[in-house]
Amino acid sequence: MRKSIRYLSLCLAICMIFGSTTGCKKNPKDTDSDYSSDISSDITNVDGDNNQSDKDSASESDKDSASGSDKDSASESDNTSGNSSTPGNNGTTNKVDASKYRGTTVRYATWKDPDKNEDGEVIDKFEKKYGINVQIDFVAQGEYAQKIIGWIAADKAPDVFIETEEWPATLGIADSIDAMKIDTTDPIWDQATFKNTTVNGKTYGLNTVGCVWSEADCVFYNKKLMQDNNITTPKEYYEAGNWNFATLKKCLQDCKAAGFKGGYIYPDALAASLGAGWVKFENGKMVNTSTNSMFLKVYQYVAELNKEGLLVDGTSYFLNGDVGICVENAFGLKKTGQFAAMNQDYLDYTYLPDYDANTKAQPAGITRFYGVCKKAKNPVAAGIFLRYYLDASNYDLNKTFLSTDAATFFFKLTGSATNSKNSYYMNGISHIMGNSAVFTYRALAYEDPSQVTSRIKAKQNELNGYIKTANEYITKYTK
Repeated sequence: MRKSIRYLSLCLAICMIFGSTTGCKKNPKDTDSDYSSDISSDITNVDGDNNQSDKDSASESDKDSASGSDKDSASESDNTSGNSSTPGNNGTTNKVDASKYRGTTVRYATWKDPDKNEDGEVIDKFEKKYGINVQIDFVAQGEYAQKIIGWIAADKAPDVFIETEEWPATLGIADSIDAMKIDTTDPIWDQATFKNTTVNGKTYGLNTVGCVWSEADCVFYNKKLMQDNNITTPKEYYEAGNWNFATLKKCLQDCKAAGFKGGYIYPDALAASLGAGWVKFENGKMVNTSTNSMFLKVYQYVAELNKEGLLVDGTSYFLNGDVGICVENAFGLKKTGQFAAMNQDYLDYTYLPDYDANTKAQPAGITRFYGVCKKAKNPVAAGIFLRYYLDASNYDLNKTFLSTDAATFFFKLTGSATNSKNSYYMNGISHIMGNSAVFTYRALAYEDPSQVTSRIKAKQNELNGYIKTANEYITKYTK
């Protein structure tokens, strides 16, 4: 119930922020479905949605400088020892007096420059409120965990890390969140993240309910292309209760028949939405699930789409207006996202499709959470920072999302994913192995359909070896 109230507050905030220019009203095309703007009803029941949910886009700029820069601090005093979860409280509930950390510095390792993104203003406000400096340590996303492991070994660890599709490789840099002394009962914290990042009784990650950095996968589509060619859109199928693998294929075929390319499909997103994948993280270890019948069906399905000439191999075609559909992450709903340069009159979005009437899609997406690094010099201040930084009420949503509809859909999409999101982990295993298995394995979805199952089965010995190494890595870093 506390989570439901928080989502209601977020959506009311969306109305207030965007309302001054656009109004907070129903889109004439919306119905009383999940996508409706009847916010109170939808958000209160967000856990009951049977539909979902970063892979972070390449459009997020990588920086390779490890030097970072200090931001100026302010002198405004503030004590956050209470148990309120109002904006600005660090949620430590009598564990921490934030004023004791005034004048100290928190180092945040990231590949995104806050001065060029929506969090720049939030960090500035945090520094003024608490008098705690924030130093940004830039690390290229592709070498994130490996780089920080080196810093830790050299006793130069940052304080705060961000996890984006590298779990369980992240365990090489993560310390238990106990070091931050946060109040884990504060309703702002997403309890599912605590659960999903707990190994051998210790928890290594956190996120907030309604975080603007949360991730979940969805379907973007070119509504102008479809409307101009009398093609039923994914949202129209969804609102009619008929959005599934069959109608997804029909959309792709109709786009091709109209003279366009069909779409970009991320096979692991479709698989995860049906509880399948190459591997899963269960009970603190990685397990092989690649011979699961649903996983094989998804890869077979994608291979059949590809053989019919319905698929393209990247999002650039969608950006250029040549493609009808693009399965991507919620980052695309943001003003700094991969679709920000696209004509917004062409862009629309909805949930991932069901497999069929009897097999419903669940939220899916990359792992995304935050934590404190091993050997961090200022872990408690890191907790104070994350409590503020991850609170959506500290963000200007008008500068964060493409539109009111995009913001509302984002919070519904990522909100429904809170307790039930299925993630994919081959990228994390690839980082541990130091190879490109994530790409070579995913490429099997584009083989000849008659060969897909046999090719996946042929990978079993190799995959089991990777999983063994990954589990040894987990054990090494969680002793």
